[in-house]
Amino acid sequence: MILIFLTGCNNSQTGISKIKVGETGNEVNAFIGQDLHFKTNIYFPEGIKLLTVKFEPIKKTDWSYVKDYTTDVKQHNQYHLSGVIPIPVYLAVGIYKLCIKAVSEVGETAEEETEINLKVDSSMPFASKIDVGLNAKKDNLHLESEITASKKIKSVKVQLKWSSFSKTYTYNTGAMIGALQHTFHEHLDLKDFKNGKYDVIFIVEDQEGRLFETKGDFIK
Repeated sequence: MILIFLTGCNNSQTGISKIKVGETGNEVNAFIGQDLHFKTNIYFPEGIKLLTVKFEPIKKTDWSYVKDYTTDVKQHNQYHLSGVIPIPVYLAVGIYKLCIKAVSEVGETAEEETEINLKVDSSMPFASKIDVGLNAKKDNLHLESEITASKKIKSVKVQLKWSSFSKTYTYNTGAMIGALQHTFHEHLDLKDFKNGKYDVIFIVEDQEGRLFETKGDFIK
């Protein structure tokens, strides 16, 4: 890790400032299926050439989140980075590392990292990764997910999106409503749908109005 601590006339510290995580800036936890917010400042007097963010488990797996901010920092010598990392619902709990790396126009390198404890927020509604399946005729869509909500389930919405097309299905009746957990299993008729790749957005709302979202897709 190379960190440079020089103070310029604008009182900015050369390199990358300490990463602030969450609303308070001091949070050490993140939650599966929710967004991880972070902030930091980058400063190189000669200008910033490269800036990348990586989030991955300490114990290596085949999953990592990498984002390149190089286009955003062009022609800047100072940059305030405010980022959001969507945490997939299928990740395992455990310790993850958030690493930010910057390179100056003259080749100086700075790195800053922090560890994040990825957990399940039991107070929020939760849905497992939506299982999406299309039959052989491609006219019937299977959807399945395991839902839990400590404040009880209020409703489920399923949105199908393709290009400018969007259709929403709302489920707010039956045994699911008011339950603490439920196996959501529905089939949608796609006979009148055009061919294409569709995004499936699955939204669970609990009795206190809190939302949880997971996504899938299919090709018709």
